[in-house]
Amino acid sequence: MVAPEHAESVTLVGCINAVGNSIPPMVIFKCKRLKEEFKNNLPPDSLVTMSPKDYMTTELSDGSGEKKRSFESHWDQEVLRYWDLHPDRRLTKTRFNVIFSKVWPKCTTLENIISGFRSTGIFPYDATAVPEAAFAPACRQNGHILMIWMSSSKKKAIYRLLNCST
Repeated sequence: MVAPEHAESVTLVGCINAVGNSIPPMVIFKCKRLKEEFKNNLPPDSLVTMSPKDYMTTELSDGSGEKKRSFESHWDQEVLRYWDLHPDRRLTKTRFNVIFSKVWPKCTTLENIISGFRSTGIFPYDATAVPEAAFAPACRQNGHILMIWMSSSKKKAIYRLLNCST
């Protein structure tokens, strides 16, 4: 595992629509010189570019928390598998591609994309898909952040205390 102070982020841009179509992802690496090997082992037709920072300066969103959770879940599983095979646990830019190419197709299935739009009420439009309480601000209480939201399945308030570092 690489120490956090030496870690770099990678920005991924994915575009999907409500009927389940997706286009190949764009991968943005923090670097000054784009090496050809950074394009290897990615999903077909992926666009690879570089940025002096490890993030985009324009805000983009897929509009669907469902896809993000799915990606994180699949990513974690693949990283653990990869670490089992590579004891040094170093995740380089080229090793990132190997893992990402396994995760991307799992996240961009027709069923997953359509479910993300449906569960958020974007398509088909459903103003009640996200409960009103989900838009409530978080409150600070005794050095912790108290987040309040509504469970969509049980329609009751749920309280969760999260440790706050500030």
